[in-house]
Amino acid sequence: ERKTRDASLRGDVKLVENPELFPLQLITHINRNREVSIDLILPFKTELAYRWNSEPFTLPEEFAFEALVEHSEALSRGGFVEALQEAGYSGKAAEWKDESDLPEKTLKQIKEWSFISQYTVAQDMHSAIAAEGESPERLAMLARAYANLGSLTERLMSPAHKVLKARALLYAERLTDRCEDSPWSLAYRAYVRTFVGRHHSALADLNTIQSQAGEGDGKRPLPEWLDLIEAYCLYKPEVLEKATRDENRKYMAIYLSALQTDPELDAKQAMSSYETLLKLEPACIRALDQMNDVPSLGNLSSVTGERQYELWEELFEKLQAGNLPKIPRDHIDAHLAFLFKSKAALSFRERITRQMKSSDSTQHEPSANALGQLLQEVSYLLVCRKMRFLTDFFSVNPDNQIELHESLVAGHPYGPYLKIYSSIPADVEASYKNMFGSYDPNELEISVGKLITDSYGYLQYEDYMQLKDAAVNNLDPVFYDQLQYSRFLVKQRAYSRNLLGDIARTMLEISPHQPQTIAMNIDANKGYADQHHTEILEKYGDKPEILSAMAKRHLRELNDEKAEDILLRRLALTKDYETYASLAELYQRQGETGKWLDTV
Repeated sequence: ERKTRDASLRGDVKLVENPELFPLQLITHINRNREVSIDLILPFKTELAYRWNSEPFTLPEEFAFEALVEHSEALSRGGFVEALQEAGYSGKAAEWKDESDLPEKTLKQIKEWSFISQYTVAQDMHSAIAAEGESPERLAMLARAYANLGSLTERLMSPAHKVLKARALLYAERLTDRCEDSPWSLAYRAYVRTFVGRHHSALADLNTIQSQAGEGDGKRPLPEWLDLIEAYCLYKPEVLEKATRDENRKYMAIYLSALQTDPELDAKQAMSSYETLLKLEPACIRALDQMNDVPSLGNLSSVTGERQYELWEELFEKLQAGNLPKIPRDHIDAHLAFLFKSKAALSFRERITRQMKSSDSTQHEPSANALGQLLQEVSYLLVCRKMRFLTDFFSVNPDNQIELHESLVAGHPYGPYLKIYSSIPADVEASYKNMFGSYDPNELEISVGKLITDSYGYLQYEDYMQLKDAAVNNLDPVFYDQLQYSRFLVKQRAYSRNLLGDIARTMLEISPHQPQTIAMNIDANKGYADQHHTEILEKYGDKPEILSAMAKRHLRELNDEKAEDILLRRLALTKDYETYASLAELYQRQGETGKWLDTV
């Protein structure tokens, strides 16, 4: 029995001495006219590669992304199958069952906002499908687990989250095909699209469900979380807040609330949301990492120190409840069973990660090997956060910490580049030059934006631009990528307002209701701000981040009357230095000395 393996999960595809039947290469070509063709290539050792080409197809102008997913899923049941058979593969699809029961373990773990729990659900569903057949319930749970996994891991410095989201999209599409677009199946596709970051198309599915009188499919009621993903996509935080007090729905509501808050827009609210999520799920790496975006000395000291150790203890417990090979399971069992155990040393973390990464177990899909790689991705991310805190905030010599953590990230593609934090300039320069000579441009993500930005000055300008362009070329039309891209450009202070305007308009197509989208368009697109002024104030008038964007726009245009009104409105909500400073500058420019003094 073969399992799917994907090189983008890093370390999951190993070269073998007799590679006649793998690795496969899948290459998608899309031109500017939205014409698509897909090549499947199987390289051979001593003869020409086997090649298969799909029939070309053209994507529609609207929902092109979704159309590509739909075509790809159809090929997975047709053209790809024929191509693999021609190439020498054999096998058959899982038997279809009209319905099946889900184990209590799965129903519990799907609510846990730990990537390990979601990984376990995906493995269990794949195993159940292989052993007992494919069913609507198993497909729906598989799509949901992969969507959760993609969301929980998208801050890691790895393309793994895109592999996981792609799987979620494909399984959700297969579900709607099998269930003939029943409202119940569309609900799960809307869920996946929400977590992938295609909020506009998620709303399209929700509208279709409502047009069919909100019914299930005759056997299955609509999921209880349906109105929560709608509230998230439409930006109705009050609906999510109310649901956090419902015992059955709080798991989804708390996560979506944390996902929707943004420390760059409202740090206080964001910290509160992340703390609430961590109280619910202490093993949520995403929540802990997002706290690093709040530049408070006390906060950063905690999240790069003690709380990292606490997180790993929680991760070990999640691993214990998962599908582990025998050797790492025995070690974790012994560690967690020790009554007076101290927090695990780095060496124990390293040992478990190494054992998982080197596992040759083929029992599960996705593999134990790929889970080990994700564990190392977590280690690498946390180590980078610690090094940044030590150097940027404390200005301490981090060299001993670098040496302490090097073995923990050994084998990671960016592992050797911990020395970019070194106190020795020559080591920093050498690290960047080595990185430029060895990085894979196909997997450089915008999530490593700081690494790229900091390379400026150490690399030749054209080499720096090549790194930057590689990350930009890997962007997708999803909410997270586009938001991070805009902030990456602003932090570099080397961009055109036209480019920011283009990104803002793309965000409107992807996620028209999120406050980040509104703020970006107020800032970058004058026509949008003028045309929607009244409705923006009606819906977002109590959102400090939106008022800040409006005030900045009016100040830039020297519209003092509107700027003063917006700034005073913002001060009524939250009293912060930036707003007082902007108001003082306005009064000084107007010659209003009394108001200026009062504000100062």
